Amino acid sequence: MELKQYFKKCKTLKQGTKMYRELMMTLHPDHGGDHDEVIEMQRQFEVFVKTATRMETETSAPETSFETKQQKRSQLYQDTLDTVLSMNVRVEPIGDFIWVFETSPFDTFKLSMLDFDYSKKHDGFYWTEIKRFKGDSSKSPSPSLRTNYSTNDLRNMFGSEVKKEKGYL
Repeated sequence: MELKQYFKKCKTLKQGTKMYRELMMTLHPDHGGDHDEVIEMQRQFEVFVKTATRMETETSAPETSFETKQQKRSQLYQDTLDTVLSMNVRVEPIGDFIWVFETSPFDTFKLSMLDFDYSKKHDGFYWTEIKRFKGDSSKSPSPSLRTNYSTNDLRNMFGSEVKKEKGYL
């Protein structure tokens, strides 16, 4: 008995998933198909998914451009960044964080209203969309935001660009 190659013509993961759904509708025992044939098709689909995922990962270009990363930010991130850029402070996006340095007491108040937190270690304010849950750490979807890295270490790891320098009168 010759095995059918169900996903031979599929070039992308999306095409393979579509083919899988179509085959399930025809091969499944509830639709008059054969149980063993469904098992074989599922096995081939698992192999296809692993191969297609690996190929898509290898062929996708890595994001290295700071501007490219900025374009993918959420609207909330952009709105917060735009608000901070209108202030008389030094603004520096680092990774998924917006860092603000060289603030006046009035700027400090405005930043606290924008939900920025102060980092004594870095002597600056930071904001991120990653929210921490207070209380039970098992409910937290992300690891703690605290790190042992210096500001320069973070700049080197994630890349940064000073968007605005503080203007002195």
